[in-house]
Amino acid sequence: MTFREGLEVALIIGIMISYLKRSGKAQYQSAIWFGVVTAALLSLISSVFIFNVLGGYDPSIPSDKNALRLFEGVSCLIAAVVLSWMIIWMSRQGKHMSGEIRQAIDSAVSERRATQALFGLAFLTVGREGFETIIILPGMSKGTTSFELVAGVLLGLGLSSLIGISLAKGSRKLDIRKLFQVSGILLIFFAAGLVAYGIHELQDAGVFPVIAKSVWDINHLLNEKEGVGLFLKTLFGYNGNPELVEVCAYFTYLLTSLFLFLKPVSISPKTQSA
Repeated sequence: MTFREGLEVALIIGIMISYLKRSGKAQYQSAIWFGVVTAALLSLISSVFIFNVLGGYDPSIPSDKNALRLFEGVSCLIAAVVLSWMIIWMSRQGKHMSGEIRQAIDSAVSERRATQALFGLAFLTVGREGFETIIILPGMSKGTTSFELVAGVLLGLGLSSLIGISLAKGSRKLDIRKLFQVSGILLIFFAAGLVAYGIHELQDAGVFPVIAKSVWDINHLLNEKEGVGLFLKTLFGYNGNPELVEVCAYFTYLLTSLFLFLKPVSISPKTQSA
C-alpha cells in the first residue's frame, strides 16, 4: 500500500520537477521540495499521534477492549472507503494527470507569489497521500508488530522512490500503467478484507447483529491463526469461519469495486476527434 501511495507521489513530483526544468523555471524547485518535506513531516507526526491513541487501549479491561474493537472496526471501514476512492480515481484520471499537473504549474508560476503557490501544490499533493496512508495504516496493523509495520512502510516508500528516480532520469522500461492496474487489483482485495474485518469487529462490539455465526468453517484445512492462513488474514482479511453479514459485505464490496476499476472509461466523440 505504501509502495502504491509512494509511487503516485513520486510520479506527480517527478512530473512537476521535470516540467519546471524543461520550461526554464528550475529556480522554483526548492519550493516544491519544501512542500514535500513539510507534508511528509506533518504526516509522520499525525501517524505517531494516531498509533499512540491506538496503543493506549488495554485489551485486558472489558471497556477498553470494546473501545478498541470500535476503533479498529470504524478505522478499517474508513480506510476501505479512502483506499477505494484513491484506486478508482487513479484509474479514471491517471491518463490526464500529466497535463493537469502542467496546467497547475503554469497557473502557479504566472501568479506573483509563485513560490508560495508551488509550495502549496506540492504540500497538498504529498499531504493527501500521507493523509490516506495514516488513515489506512491502523487497519493494516492488526496482527503485526511495530517493527514489521515500520519495515513494510519503509520498504514500500523506498522502492517507490527508486522507481520515481529512475523514471525522472529517463527510464522507459517500466510499464507504469500496467503496474498501477496490477497493484490496484491487489489493493481492492486488501480493501475487501478491511471491510470484512471492520464488520467483524463491529459485530463483536455489538454494533451490527450476528445473523449466522459460521457460513462455513475451513479452519481445519487453512487455519486463520497460523502459517499461510494467518498471512492471508493479516493481508487480505481471511476468516476461516466467517459470519453471514461479513461474507455479504466482503463480496458486495469486492465485486462492485472490481467492476468500477476494470470498467473501460468512455471517451466522448469530441475527445476522440481531438
